[in-house]
Amino acid sequence: MLLLPVIWSKIARKLPAKEYPTSMLISLSKDGEAVAKAIEHLGLEAVRGSSSHKRKKKDKGGAAAVAETSRRLRSGSVVCLTPDGPRGPAEAVQPGTLIMAQRTDALIIPYALDCRPVFRLDTWDRFMIPLPFTKGAMILGSPLSVNRSVGKEERLRQIEEAMNAAHERAAAIVAKR
Repeated sequence: MLLLPVIWSKIARKLPAKEYPTSMLISLSKDGEAVAKAIEHLGLEAVRGSSSHKRKKKDKGGAAAVAETSRRLRSGSVVCLTPDGPRGPAEAVQPGTLIMAQRTDALIIPYALDCRPVFRLDTWDRFMIPLPFTKGAMILGSPLSVNRSVGKEERLRQIEEAMNAAHERAAAIVAKR
């Protein structure tokens, strides 16, 4: 996650100009605030908000974030988001990715990053912190369109399989170095 904004900013610089610059969906948390400030320096914009916790009645800006993300996607802009959501489970694609793609007819581009050596935090997502002189690889998979002829669970499985394939490819590249 620490490297993704840098990589996305390099990709964004090569894309044709759009109504909205490349952006990232980031939570309203204190951690998210630090990430939002950091990506501004890289020329990316933040769309802030995340889904609410089912047992807590606190608004985390999810509806506004979905609306803004949808507006950006409809205009043809790129929005980077974490498909396993703010609470996981890790590497399990949550419905938000699919819902936004369906609403906007946007393509989903699966991507994965792997690097070694890393320090992993004891968090739900096993957050990676690259160590000095880390070697890494980021893989962008083939764009996926939302196939509406199959059920929601099948579509989520297809996205997850594409994400897993991208991760396996990135891990294989890193292992060869």
